Amino acid sequence: MRYCAEELSNDGSLLSNVMKSLKRAMAAEYSRELSTKVFAAQCRLTEKGFRQGGAACYGLRRLLLGQNGRPKGILEPGQRKHLQSDRVILKPARRMNSPWSVKTFGSLSSNRSRSR
Repeated sequence: MRYCAEELSNDGSLLSNVMKSLKRAMAAEYSRELSTKVFAAQCRLTEKGFRQGGAACYGLRRLLLGQNGRPKGILEPGQRKHLQSDRVILKPARRMNSPWSVKTFGSLSSNRSRSR
């Protein structure tokens, strides 16, 4: 933002104080306008089905799509997309063969009730 990079003279005069206040007001207005534009763009992409950030929920994976809509690969936790034109969607994860999966817990509890 230019406001941060621009030095404000502080000689104590009335003119410098007015200019400083004016520049701060302009920077605040620019920030509000930019925030509105970014939010609108994020809403549009979300409506199209693209993911806007954050970790995938349990049982879902993040799939990276290229500009043409073709899959490029799965993003592992902590990985980020590198191109601004790439998009991310969620897809179901592969079935897990872990002893801690939800299906195993369900089958364990049903086995206990049968053995009693």
